[in-house]
Amino acid sequence: MIYSQKIKEIFLFLLVSTTMNCVCQTRSDTIVAKFAEIESAFEKNVQIFTHSLIENDVTLYCLFEQRSLGYSFGFTTEQFRKSPCCCIEPRTIYFFWLADDKTFGKRFDYCGNSVAVDLGEIDLWQFYFGDKKRFESEKTKLFTYYDQSKEKSLSIVRHDGISWEFSIVDAKTNLVKKFNELDILKESDGKTNLNFEYNISLKSKRMLDVLLELSKEL
Repeated sequence: MIYSQKIKEIFLFLLVSTTMNCVCQTRSDTIVAKFAEIESAFEKNVQIFTHSLIENDVTLYCLFEQRSLGYSFGFTTEQFRKSPCCCIEPRTIYFFWLADDKTFGKRFDYCGNSVAVDLGEIDLWQFYFGDKKRFESEKTKLFTYYDQSKEKSLSIVRHDGISWEFSIVDAKTNLVKKFNELDILKESDGKTNLNFEYNISLKSKRMLDVLLELSKEL
């Protein structure tokens, strides 16, 4: 009888454990599926808006993307059920375009998109065209530090980091520039970035600063 009772207890334990695992897996699958749905809608909205700019003969615009690196699902299923889009914002895309001598801006994120904002007459485009060749030739250097008298590069992937990418599209060119938060830090984990001064002196880094300020208006 004691042996039989032990068998029952083990069976019940395995049954409960299996059920709990199934429930957790189901919740996880639900979150992943919902995330994929939100991301798909996000991509579609961005594509539609890009086409609308072209169809309306906008010949000069900038697409600015901010991406969180190494983000995780740091929320509960209940939080996700109540407000799924606002729990996860690994990407935000901003559009800036020129029309009727004015610059307009619009934001897209996982919760939807903002209305177009008239930013008036700003020097964003003059700043770019004033030194276009320099923009095209510049390249960001990786965070590099001395380790036992040898130069070594740190990984560009950080769990709490951010990357930025902007594309400036005009009638003749499509300029793309990328920045990683780590590369424009002076120090990280007790190590000094040998390329810090170089990276922050780039014309494209100054453009990044301008775009970050403009994005606050959207």
